[in-house]
Amino acid sequence: MHFLDERRFYLAAAILKFRLSLKFGFAARRRAKFKKRKQIF
Repeated sequence: MHFLDERRFYLAAAILKFRLSLKFGFAARRRAKFKKRKQIF
C-alpha cells in the first residue's frame, strides 16, 4: 500500500512539473515574441 502511494505521489509530482514547465515555456515564448515586436518599432 505504501509503495502504491509513493508511486502516485511521484506521478502527481511529474505531472505538476510538466504543467509548470509547459506554462513557463509558453510565457517565455510570448515574451520573446513581444520583444521582437518592440525591436521592430
